[in-house]
Amino acid sequence: MTISDSATNLDDNSGYVFGSVSKDANADPYLDEEVYTAKYLSDRDARIADNKNDDTLLDSLILYLPFNESTNSRIFADKSGQGNSASCASSSECPISGISGHRGNSVNFINHNQIVTISDDSSLHSDRDLTISVWIYPGALEAEAGVIVSKINGNVDCPASGGNCSDREYFLSINQTGRIQFQLTPIGRIGIGSVNCQTSAGAVPFGQWSHIVARASADPQEMKVFVNGNVAMTCKQPALSSGIRTSDGQVSIGRMTKTSWGAFDLPFNGRIDELRIYNRAISESEVKALGKF
Repeated sequence: MTISDSATNLDDNSGYVFGSVSKDANADPYLDEEVYTAKYLSDRDARIADNKNDDTLLDSLILYLPFNESTNSRIFADKSGQGNSASCASSSECPISGISGHRGNSVNFINHNQIVTISDDSSLHSDRDLTISVWIYPGALEAEAGVIVSKINGNVDCPASGGNCSDREYFLSINQTGRIQFQLTPIGRIGIGSVNCQTSAGAVPFGQWSHIVARASADPQEMKVFVNGNVAMTCKQPALSSGIRTSDGQVSIGRMTKTSWGAFDLPFNGRIDELRIYNRAISESEVKALGKF
């Protein structure tokens, strides 16, 4: 596609074209959802355009990994504006990138060695409320459960912490029955144990895309799990009034970083796309808006 300056009234120093590259039925690339402006977009304006002009979906966003990188990528850009890009320690630990996702590309985890991590940063913490939004396409799990995303103090999971899992700042997984488990540790339960909210078995089907949102709030004091825009489980948790603990561990995607169980790192099997973390409890209308992406 060629557009002249005269057709758009833009000159070489004032124009900006924003869009995403898609492929048609013949696998030919084309520019999708073009936006033409008379000025260069700021970083925030560009992110608003990428979020279909919905500014509210950027509020309190502390991590956004679209996973739109090409094949053989080892670095995955954070589009939240926080600079928390994810990476793999080696090519053998990287999931397959550049594979078709729910929106654009995704990453595909196919063995227990694969993991994507983000170094600890103060921007990755939430002292009161938290929301995790992600699209998953799960396959059959190797272990009893597969970690979607987690952040754990010292990167050492329970039962090293005395069997109470109070090192889990946040933890989201799916088990072999399609049950989603959401865990985190309120400040008031450090050394006692994390709190948990899990769906019924079969909440998430295998072999197809599902949108998962896990939300925790101090007021009201509850955890909720949404599947494809619908509430799958609500759990009252009075301990959330104390806030959520912080940890010095890295964010891990696709499996645990390190556990007291040795090689039993709860590897996820399948594709992960559009991972977002907010340091607030997003509204149910925002949950549904994210599900339309």
